[in-house]
Amino acid sequence: MGFRLDELEWFLERVSEKNILIQHMIGQFPVEEVTEGRWREYFHETLERCMLTTLAAYGILVLLYIFIASAFSGGITTICRIFKMNVVIGIPFLFILHHVSTTPWGVDILTGKIHESPFAKLDSGTSITHELMREGITTNPFAEDMLLRSRYDVEHVAGYFSALNYQPGNIHLSRMIADMSGNYLHSPVLNVVADQIITEFENEGRRILRQNGNGDWSIISSAQKSKFVQTMLLTESNPRLMFVKKQLAHLLSVCKLGHNRNTAMFRKHAQVMLLSLEQSVFTRQDQLVSTMALKNFNSYQQHLFTPLKRPTAHRSLTANLDQKPLFSTGDRVEMYFESSWYAGRITELRGTGSTVEFNDGSVETLLTRLLRPFVGYQTGEFVVIDDDTVGNISTVKANGVVTLDFGDGRPEDNVSIDEIRRVL
Repeated sequence: MGFRLDELEWFLERVSEKNILIQHMIGQFPVEEVTEGRWREYFHETLERCMLTTLAAYGILVLLYIFIASAFSGGITTICRIFKMNVVIGIPFLFILHHVSTTPWGVDILTGKIHESPFAKLDSGTSITHELMREGITTNPFAEDMLLRSRYDVEHVAGYFSALNYQPGNIHLSRMIADMSGNYLHSPVLNVVADQIITEFENEGRRILRQNGNGDWSIISSAQKSKFVQTMLLTESNPRLMFVKKQLAHLLSVCKLGHNRNTAMFRKHAQVMLLSLEQSVFTRQDQLVSTMALKNFNSYQQHLFTPLKRPTAHRSLTANLDQKPLFSTGDRVEMYFESSWYAGRITELRGTGSTVEFNDGSVETLLTRLLRPFVGYQTGEFVVIDDDTVGNISTVKANGVVTLDFGDGRPEDNVSIDEIRRVL
């Protein structure tokens, strides 16, 4: 709900200083081992306590009123008066409650829809695009990686909509695309240019990762990389095509994560139509299937997607493809020592040597040639933890922790990546 657990502890400490009535109406600190939702549990308990306290106070006041009124007048008259008062108050209240419960807001509350997670896990029953969003091989992202979002393609999420525009890896790839921009709609070299950009990008130790349905980051295939870079090249010099791309992403996000995501139209039919339209738009005309259904669209495509500026001169990439990137201050590296690789970060360069601060806090100056670039851990890798215990990574989470499976069959969750080392 946006609050941290320590804030709940601090709040309850302040409440404990209040009078006994306030303490009785406020919920207690949840004692169950729950990583999320403790604030929600606290609010639920507080609401129940307030309702019980209010009902108890009302019952006591009614009994006191009957006792005092019976001492001065008839008891039957007093009971009838109380009944009439509750009827006058109760009937309008029940009418208003019924009216509110029939509104969309009330229906969402009664069905629990209002409490649904906006980022439900995608599967074949909730989204036609589940194959595109399956978990795959997860890894931990770094600043130099290009990150493809899958959740924040709607502008009403405010700052999150453009958060990845400031990711260093995203900025770097965008600059590479800008340097190679041009009219590729009818060009046969689009695939070649995209492959050159991907090769240079990966030679610098960078990766292209995509957020899966669970919110973690997974490695995409070579074909998916090529399609993504080709789309960037097609839209770089054409603002109108870029606008179409953003609108398609927005509509797909509404279908997958919007208010009506569980309806058949949003779960399947609308997504099929949008994916088909996306494939038609972002495929060059010489690659489109010649069918009657696409003829009218192709004639419109030729007019709509004409670049608004002349093609710029291409920067040759082949000259730098075989050059091994040099290390610089701040780079993540690994050093091999006693059958495992120790990860750290370069803090200073001194000629042929490098000063490295390792994850365990130690600092050493080593020959640069003994180091290799550190690549994020991936699902399926064998690593070492603690006293040389070898485990297999089963999951890599976006928050920098992994799940390990050991040889004896026991798993261990929430292991920090700073506590493990590579075997190979």
